[in-house]
Amino acid sequence: MADELKMAELLAAVNHIIASRNQAATDEADEMSAPDKKRRVQEDLAIGEGRARAQDYTRILFYNCIEHADTLEDGYKNGLEKMIESLTVLFEFNGLMAGFLFVGLSMGAKPATAIQAAWYFCVIMGFGASVVATLLIFVSTWYLRGNFDEDPEKMINAIVKKWNYINTLSYILTVGQVTMLTIAVNIMVHDLYTDLGPIDCFESLTDGPKCNPNGSYMRMAIFGNVLSLGFFFLVLHFWLNVVYWKDPTRKIHAQHKALEQ
Repeated sequence: MADELKMAELLAAVNHIIASRNQAATDEADEMSAPDKKRRVQEDLAIGEGRARAQDYTRILFYNCIEHADTLEDGYKNGLEKMIESLTVLFEFNGLMAGFLFVGLSMGAKPATAIQAAWYFCVIMGFGASVVATLLIFVSTWYLRGNFDEDPEKMINAIVKKWNYINTLSYILTVGQVTMLTIAVNIMVHDLYTDLGPIDCFESLTDGPKCNPNGSYMRMAIFGNVLSLGFFFLVLHFWLNVVYWKDPTRKIHAQHKALEQ
């Protein structure tokens, strides 16, 4: 019996030594492969998949954070912090816009004309889009805050490939609610100026006095509509150009092109 106990203790000691050596070898291998893991994650972010490729904001953000960090773990945590900061700003903007749109709905009267009904429709759609976007951003922020101590490579893959559609949808809804508000304001301006009295009267040689109803006011409304829509499309162009379109000066796009070749 004593011999069996001694043998069991000896086997346990040997197994402990083997396990310790294996763990030390694994830790050493992980430490040696840290730069390789960092490079592999960056390549995966750069090559992308589908139509988005390396044009997605989340990919660009994580790529740059990893690029300027000493380790993959530091870059991953920095990327999470930057994502949360960006989403917090977007959350506040959508909440503010939802408040403005709700005030517009609550202070408005029952629509009496088709153009007023169209205004209400745009405001309602904009309010709904801003509320849904706010909730999506809230969920996404909670998800990101709970992943700081997870495996960086697995979580970056999950954030970019599995759950990034939540952020993309919130971006689309944010642009959508701004679009609805812009249309509603233009409808309101148009309706305001068309309700004004006739002006631009002139003397006709054949028919006597004539008045062009709402002539100058209508021109003012059209000018306001064109100006606001022009600014809206200009801002939309800048947003797409900065966030989504490929920029050959970015490192992620240069690596994407190199990997494709």
